[in-house]
Amino acid sequence: MAQAPVTVTLSKAHKNTPVVLLISSTAAMLPFKGGTLVPGPTRLPIPGKTDKKWGEWTVVADWPAVVPPGFQLFLQCAIEDEFAPQGVALSNALVATTS
Repeated sequence: MAQAPVTVTLSKAHKNTPVVLLISSTAAMLPFKGGTLVPGPTRLPIPGKTDKKWGEWTVVADWPAVVPPGFQLFLQCAIEDEFAPQGVALSNALVATTS
């Protein structure tokens, strides 16, 4: 949907913690910090911080009009986590497909 608002929300992460949203048009499925990094090379990582109350973080954007139908984006968050074996936790990955 061209120009439609898109919302991505990370929930149940550590509170008040740095996070980065990784977005790619390819899936890499690479081992990373003890997990699996799904998005391929990311040209524009989106940094942020989870909230202090719920450990949530939301990104809102308009879907670009120039993206053709059937186009896929792979999204995943990397969250700073002092208790993770290598200091970073990865969220579940999402795939978004245009219609």
